[in-house]
Amino acid sequence: MSPHVQPGRPFLPPEGVSSTREDPVCIIGMACRLPGDVNSPSELWQYLLDKKCASGTVPPGRYNIGGFYSQEGDKAGLTNVNGGYFLQDDVRQFDNEFFGINNYEATHGKCGKFISRLYFSKYPTLGRN
Repeated sequence: MSPHVQPGRPFLPPEGVSSTREDPVCIIGMACRLPGDVNSPSELWQYLLDKKCASGTVPPGRYNIGGFYSQEGDKAGLTNVNGGYFLQDDVRQFDNEFFGINNYEATHGKCGKFISRLYFSKYPTLGRN
């Protein structure tokens, strides 16, 4: 365990980080955005209780499924699956400039950068003391 988070020891900020408050601050929250139009932990719980399935067709404008689909599924470069599990958000609405991500990275980068947007969308729901 990191030396600045040892149980039973006072909080010590990591080397090079200054602390100007005597009261420790802890931000605790949870957020999610999942297929099936699930946008919060409580919606996920209800989704599971209702035994729903998020499988669906490719959202319009996402990509041309017709260019990759073959009912037989035995043709090279094609699939016999014409759906999947998709977020309903318009992926073109991602504000890459806000997060300092250039257009190439936003188009071809890793999906993990989506977490930043998710954090900012759920920040108002965090409990605060």
